Amino acid sequence: MATLDISKTPLANMYRREGRDEGRTEGRTEGRRETLLEQGTEKFGEPPVEIANTIAAIADDLRLRDLLKRLIKATTWQNLLAE
Repeated sequence: MATLDISKTPLANMYRREGRDEGRTEGRTEGRRETLLEQGTEKFGEPPVEIANTIAAIADDLRLRDLLKRLIKATTWQNLLAE
């Protein structure tokens, strides 16, 4: 019995592209989270567990970008995360 190779079909290629795009986005988001924690630790010291958990839970890339900008003027971890 012959098998059907669908790995090179347009649909398979579309799913591959979507997967790569999602991976890149998740990688950027994770990188921003790590940078925020590293830079914040340099500036404020180790974050309390609840702050570290809050930052680890942020999945919104735009929110992380905003926090990285706010890090410049923030004076504490709490001040950084205050809305």
